[in-house]
Amino acid sequence: MPALKKQTFVLLLVFLHGISCSQAPPIPCDETQFIECLPEAGVIAEAAQNATPLPECGLPDTFLDLGAAETNLEIRQWYVDVVDTIPELNRRWIEEGLPLEKRAVCAYQLRRLARVRAREAMSEPHEVKLLEARDRNKYGDPLGPTFCWLVVQKCADGLAGADIYQAIIDSSTKTNPAFNRGVKHKTHKTNGP
Repeated sequence: MPALKKQTFVLLLVFLHGISCSQAPPIPCDETQFIECLPEAGVIAEAAQNATPLPECGLPDTFLDLGAAETNLEIRQWYVDVVDTIPELNRRWIEEGLPLEKRAVCAYQLRRLARVRAREAMSEPHEVKLLEARDRNKYGDPLGPTFCWLVVQKCADGLAGADIYQAIIDSSTKTNPAFNRGVKHKTHKTNGP
């Protein structure tokens, strides 16, 4: 099977798996739910949705530079490599004294902005549409979970306060195992499909 058709087939399987394995419809997220989970959060959700990372994150202007990545496989590898930097960045943020909630926002923003940048660079629009449809089905947003969605999900899982923020940091370091296997890149920590 030619590489392009195989990659498209893998994306379709990942999308269908996401639909068939969804345990529930996407979690709606509104400010009331968010405040119930994290009353002290204040403007954290708004900051998380900002297209520009918090200055405290200390990310270089080039952090979204794809370098020589051109094929969708190379772009996926770039995305995984960016996600792989989050644990080290989090250690640096801890050393610099960045509060947990801001570290969660930084990790979330880095992951989401890398996802957006990777999809912008993908050469096959139909593959982007499959990924967006999967995310819309699973999270209610074509770009994946919003910060609010993650907070409400973690709250529904029984977490509260600092545990929610830590869980967001932890989940920002994991990528989709089915997709990763499909594109056959290096071994990487994975999260559920």
